[in-house]
Amino acid sequence: IVWPELNVNVVSTTEQWAGAAIAGPNSRNLLQKLFPDVNVSNEGLPFMGYLESNLFGIPARIFRISFSGELAYEVNVESDNGNYMWEKIIEIGKEFSIQPYGTEALSTLRIEMGHVAGSELDGRTIPYDNGLDGLVSKKKDFIGKRSLTRSDIVRSDRKQLVGLVPLNKAYGIEEGQHVIEEKNLNTPIKKPVKMLGHVTSSYFSPTLNHCVAMALIKGGNR
Repeated sequence: IVWPELNVNVVSTTEQWAGAAIAGPNSRNLLQKLFPDVNVSNEGLPFMGYLESNLFGIPARIFRISFSGELAYEVNVESDNGNYMWEKIIEIGKEFSIQPYGTEALSTLRIEMGHVAGSELDGRTIPYDNGLDGLVSKKKDFIGKRSLTRSDIVRSDRKQLVGLVPLNKAYGIEEGQHVIEEKNLNTPIKKPVKMLGHVTSSYFSPTLNHCVAMALIKGGNR
């Protein structure tokens, strides 16, 4: 549906907010101390839930979302109060032995749980390719619905998301590597080699003690 008569402006407010993720088995306990007047139980703040409160007098938005796969929340305050929020989280979090973690750890966690991000959402994939079928409504119209019925989209050999681990745990899997059809690499390979897909994301998992990766492979869901 298109409304050319509407006069609408869209303004990004991203830079007006500072955000911090709080994740891990004690994240709810910490959140309760940060926001003592808010019900952060499963019932009060379910997964994908949202609440508004204040952080010791500072207006805040609380989201229960997780990029890492852990029990997690994200707290947003106006950008000028970002340092204040961070200091309060670290100060009160000492009781729970809080530890800041970076994007390297975050990326490892998200691959372990199969959480897709920019490398898998590269503008060429669709929800069906990445196992996100449940997000596509079967009952109502939405932007892009007609595109999902095009011949190229419904091909059975589309590249689809799969998880990878090396057979030899001592070896890593490099991002961007091509996945080929050849099964026996000890014999001369007849060229050109048929390419089945490529590795989108790969990290070493300290928990599993070997590399974990995700790839887009032709017919990967079959």
